[in-house]
Amino acid sequence: MNLLNFILLVAGNALTVQAGEDAVAQAGELAKFNFEKFSYQGLHDSKITESCYKVVDEPESESGKALSISLRKELVRNDAFSVLSTPALDNLETGAYRVTVRMKMQGMPNSLGSSIAVRSGRSGREIFLNEFRDRGVFEEFAFDGEVWVGRDSPSLAVSLSFPRNTTGLGVACTRGASTPFPTLQSLVIDWIKIEKLPDPDHLVVRSVLPRYPWRSPGEKQVFHIQFHNRTGRDQSARLRLTLHNGLLEEQAIGEREVFAKNGEVQDLEWEWPIPPDQRLWGQEAVVGVVSGSGLVGEARCWFTVHPFNNAVMFPHPNNRERFQHPYASSQELQNHAQYFGAGGTIYDSAGVVPDPEIFDKPYIAGNGRAWASVPFFEGVAKGDRAQGIAPFFYLESSGSAMRAFEIYWDHPDWVPQPPANTDEFLTKRQQTYEEGLKLWDGAWNWKTKDGKTPPSMRAGGAYSGQLVALNGLVKENVDRVIEGVLKYCERVPWQGIRWDGLPFRASNTKALGGDYGKTEEELKQISAANVVRFRKEVRARFPHFELRANHSTEELMEWQQDPFHFERAYALMDQDVHGKELLRDHGSIMEEAWMGYAGFGDYKNVCKNYLRAAHFESSAIKHAGGHHGHMLWFYDGNSQYTPDEIYQQLFSFLGGAHLDAGFGPIPDSVYDLGVYAARFCEFFWDPVLRPIPALHEKINVDVKSDLWYAEGGFQKVNEKNNLLYILPIINPPVTERWLTNRFGLLPEPIREPFTVWVKVPPEFPRVVRVCLLDNNPYPRVRPLEHRVAEGEVSFQIPELVVFKVAAIEFGK
Repeated sequence: MNLLNFILLVAGNALTVQAGEDAVAQAGELAKFNFEKFSYQGLHDSKITESCYKVVDEPESESGKALSISLRKELVRNDAFSVLSTPALDNLETGAYRVTVRMKMQGMPNSLGSSIAVRSGRSGREIFLNEFRDRGVFEEFAFDGEVWVGRDSPSLAVSLSFPRNTTGLGVACTRGASTPFPTLQSLVIDWIKIEKLPDPDHLVVRSVLPRYPWRSPGEKQVFHIQFHNRTGRDQSARLRLTLHNGLLEEQAIGEREVFAKNGEVQDLEWEWPIPPDQRLWGQEAVVGVVSGSGLVGEARCWFTVHPFNNAVMFPHPNNRERFQHPYASSQELQNHAQYFGAGGTIYDSAGVVPDPEIFDKPYIAGNGRAWASVPFFEGVAKGDRAQGIAPFFYLESSGSAMRAFEIYWDHPDWVPQPPANTDEFLTKRQQTYEEGLKLWDGAWNWKTKDGKTPPSMRAGGAYSGQLVALNGLVKENVDRVIEGVLKYCERVPWQGIRWDGLPFRASNTKALGGDYGKTEEELKQISAANVVRFRKEVRARFPHFELRANHSTEELMEWQQDPFHFERAYALMDQDVHGKELLRDHGSIMEEAWMGYAGFGDYKNVCKNYLRAAHFESSAIKHAGGHHGHMLWFYDGNSQYTPDEIYQQLFSFLGGAHLDAGFGPIPDSVYDLGVYAARFCEFFWDPVLRPIPALHEKINVDVKSDLWYAEGGFQKVNEKNNLLYILPIINPPVTERWLTNRFGLLPEPIREPFTVWVKVPPEFPRVVRVCLLDNNPYPRVRPLEHRVAEGEVSFQIPELVVFKVAAIEFGK
C-alpha cells in the first residue's frame, strides 16, 4: 500500500475534530491559487498534456475559468499520475495549516475506483468519488497539517495526483484482484487555498498513545502524552485523564499540573496501575486540558484490557488507519504475535523442545528447513511481552520432524498410519543437522564461507507431506507434548499455543495393522479428555496459558437450510466434543476454510450468505465459551479500500468473528475498522453474547432502501442485570456475489435520519438508554433520543453509508 493510502480521509465533516475544536474558526487565508498559478506544463510529454489538460470556461468558478484534467486508465496503470502543483509559500511560522481544494468531477459517484490525492508537506488526503455529493457540482475538500520550523521546511506547496490504479495483476498491485478500472473521467479545479489556523489560548494535547495495546487487570499501562504551548506566553495547565468503556461508562484516572514555556513541546509519561477489578474489553483514553467543567485541546487513544488475549486478539501489524491529524501519531493495535511456519515451528511437535543436552543449541524447525533455537525464541517472546503483545507458538497437531519419525521407528503402533518416505527423510534430516551443527560457533554465528546459515537439505512437516500422526489414544504421545510445553514455558514466556488442527486426536488404527477396539464415541471423548488434561496441567503452572487451533466443524461450515436456527448451531457444536473442549474458557478456533469464500461453488460466495454463515458459526462457538477467527485471504495480507474487502472484514466482525488478518479502512471514519473493533469488541466477541431470537419479528426500519437489519445482532445480560441488544444496520454491497464489483461501487448512502423500531422484551420492559456505537469520525458512544409507545422503542439513525450499530439497554 502506498503512502497516500496510509493517510486516507473520507469524511469532510470530521475535519473539525482532526484540528481540534478550538482551531477551526477565524482561519487566516495566506494564499489562493487558481488555474493561472497551477504548475502542470512539463510534467508529461506534450501529447499527454495537450490531450489531458484544458483551461475551460466555468461560470460557477470564481474567475470564470478553471483547469480541467481528464483521466484515462492507461495513465495510472503503472504509477501515479502527477496532476499539478502550486507555488510554495515561504517563511511560514510554526503552527497548524489548512489546505482546501475547490473542485468538481465527472465520473461515477459512490465509487472507490479512482481517487484524487492532495499533499502538502508531510500531510495529505486521498479523496474518493464517494465523497462527492454529486457529479458536476463544485465542492470543497480540506485537510489540516502542521509546519514545525526547525524540523520541517518553513515553506508549503500543494501537489495533486491520481494514484496508481491497477486491475488485479498479482499481489504487487495496489489494491488486490478486485481493483476496479478508474471511475473518474475528468476533474475541474477552481482553486487551492492555504490558511493558517489560529492557535488557541490554552495548551494543546498533541497526542496520547498507550505503551501497551493489550493489558491484563493488575498490570500497568503507560500513556505517552505530548502537548504544546503556542499561546504567546508561558502557561500552566491541568491535564485530566479519563477512561471510557462499556456504553456510557466514564472512569476518572487523575489530573496532572503541567507548565510549558511559550513555543515549547513537552512529553509526559503517565503510569496507570490497572485495578484488578477493571472493567474488561475495549478502553478509550482521553487526555485534555481542564477548562471549567470540561476539557479542551483533547486527544484520545484505544487499547484493550482482558486476562486472555484470544478475547481481544489483533494479529499482524495492522494497516495504518484512515487517519488525518495535524499532530498525533497513528494508533498501533497489534497485540498478538504468532510464530509459525518454516521459521517458527518449535523443534518438533512430537517433542516440542530439544533434549536437555542440546536444549540451547540450534535445531532445524519441524515444519520446514529453517534453523531456530530456544534462546532465540526466548528473546523474541520477551520482546513481545515488553510491548504489550501476546506471543503464541505454533505446533502441527502431528509430529513434523526427526523426533516424530524416531517415534514411528521405535513404536509404530503409536502412529495410526505410515508416513511417507520415512527412511529417506529421517536419514537426510539427521545428516543435515549434524553437518550444520559443526558449523555453529556456540554464539549463534555460523562458520560458513559467507557467514550465512547452513542449508538444510531436507524440508519437513506440512511443506513436504512429512507429518507423522501421533495417536492421542497413546498416553506417552500426550505426555511428551505436555512435558515439552511445560519445559518450554519455564524458559520462554509464551502466552499460548496454536495447533494446526486439533491436537491429541485419538485413532483406532495402528500403522502396521490392527486396531484398539474403540468406538467412534469413545475416541471423541478420549480426544477431548486429552485437551482437558493439557489445559489443566499447563495452567496449573501458567494460569493464563491460552489454546488456539485450526479446525472446522464440517456441519457448521455447510449451507444451512435455516441460518437463523441457532439451536441447531448449538447442537452441532455440542456434538464436536473435541473442538468444544478446546474452545472452553476463551479458547479459539481459526478456520482456514473461510479463505474459499470467493469460490463459485461455495455458498458463502453470495455476500448475504457470508454474513449469515459468520453469525451462525460464531454463535455456536460462543456457546462453547470461545472465539471464532476467520483466516481471510486479502490479496496482499491487508484489507484494502475496495468494497469487497471492506465488506468481508466488516461481515466477519459484525457476525461475531475475529479476523486473522489486518483490519483496513472503512468509509465515513478517520480510523480503520480495527480501532472500532478495539473499542467495541465486547459487543461482538464476548462469549456470553447470544443471537437475538427471531430478530426479524422484533425490528423494523423506515427506509425504502434494501437495508440488512435482521441478519446479525447479539444480546446479553450485562453486569447491571439489564438486557443489552446490539443491532448492526448495514447498507449492503451493490453486487450479490464477491469479486464482481468491477468499478468499486458502494451503495447509495442515506444522508437523512431514518427511524428504527424495536419491540421491547416483556421480561425487560424498561428502556434504560439507546446508544449509537458510532464510527464517524472516530469510535464513540453517542446517546440517542428515543420514544417508547405500544410496546416498541423508536429512535433515529442520523445517516448510513455502509454500517451503523445501535445498542439498546433494557431494564426490569
